[in-house]
Amino acid sequence: MHRPPPGEYVTFSTADEPCQAFIPAALPPQPPLAWTPALRRRFDDALVALGRLDAITALLPNATLLLYSFVRKEAVL
Repeated sequence: MHRPPPGEYVTFSTADEPCQAFIPAALPPQPPLAWTPALRRRFDDALVALGRLDAITALLPNATLLLYSFVRKEAVL
């Protein structure tokens, strides 16, 4: 059985540093996601964390430097 690749790598740059990111292929719509109370709670927690990160980056003089440090840290891990 032949399966399509699970995604693709794209090249981009941040803070003038070339990087690669894996972009996964779209998930199939079936079976639909079962939103249990525990999953909904985790999803809501993730949205709150993203909101906090967005608020913090608005206060930074150069948010690109923060992003660059996270990209480098992820590459090391």
